[in-house]
Amino acid sequence: MEELHLDSNALGDAGVEALAAALKEGAGAKLQVLGLRENGITAKGAQALAGCLAACGSLRELWFLSNELDDAAKQTLREAVAGREGFRLGL
Repeated sequence: MEELHLDSNALGDAGVEALAAALKEGAGAKLQVLGLRENGITAKGAQALAGCLAACGSLRELWFLSNELDDAAKQTLREAVAGREGFRLGL
């Protein structure tokens, strides 16, 4: 799977935490695009996702717009993808 679009699915933190656990276990090894717009995700979910991004080495785009992230959560995601040339992060 190269693209996963879960926009507007009301995942919330619990849903994105479950997704992050699966990605960390290798489910996202070939994932290039992950769309999580409008899912009611807060800093807790963003932290979980940031913690699994190292396992998603092929990821080139992460769309996280229209969630409930504070500035610290946004910074956590920025830091998780820092150094990835050409990475597109939508916050």
